[in-house]
Amino acid sequence: MEQSFLNVSIKVLASIIIFAVIIIGLNRALSSLEKKGIISSIIKKRIATVTASIIGVLVLLIIVYELSYHVIFLYLFLIIFAVSVASAYPILNNFYAYYTIMNTRQVISGVYFSIGKIRGRVKNVGYLYTQLLLDDGSLLYIPNNYMLKKPFRIYRGYGKIRARINLMAQAPVNVETIANKIEEEIRRNFRHLSTDSEISVIIDKVEESNISFIVEVEYVSGEIREKIVNNFIASIYDSLYEYSPTIEILRK
Repeated sequence: MEQSFLNVSIKVLASIIIFAVIIIGLNRALSSLEKKGIISSIIKKRIATVTASIIGVLVLLIIVYELSYHVIFLYLFLIIFAVSVASAYPILNNFYAYYTIMNTRQVISGVYFSIGKIRGRVKNVGYLYTQLLLDDGSLLYIPNNYMLKKPFRIYRGYGKIRARINLMAQAPVNVETIANKIEEEIRRNFRHLSTDSEISVIIDKVEESNISFIVEVEYVSGEIREKIVNNFIASIYDSLYEYSPTIEILRK
């Protein structure tokens, strides 16, 4: 029995609304689990994407089924859908590239790599683009499908910086806390680190208000050493400003 166009439209609209409500509720639930530390951000993205894909296909089938009562509207829908898929091909291609990249587990946040003439540290791998922090500090967005078209190289253990950091403490301080802070700031701000770069912060001397640390950091980069050293100093100097830091680069 042929249904009225109004009834079909209501059912289609209801299906879309239900789909949207489920996706919003799922994202909120996953975000809550992520904040509690139950799941990681990567797991959250995968669950959300897989669930959205499954529900989306079901909703699409429902829409096609309902529109089948009106052949003209079904054909119109299929034409619009085909045009949309064709228009979204680059986006879908980037989605596919994202899952390929994530499954290989080679290009992840923190890895230093080069692709073509581009070289830098991965800041984030998104669904469509990979954010790359270049050696000059600028941020570059690379389409994920570009990552599959070009050979890339991952750098590991390219060199080492050894430095002595001297601090002046005006009041009693927890030396271990400062040592941990130095390592955290290096990992956060030093652009030439990779995920497997080793950082060593050793307490060298504690004499009244004078505190010194010996820091060793592995770096990966194709830039000249002077620029890398300057970036290393800049990565920790501001955070230690209250202690009037002096940073001495030591010979290996």
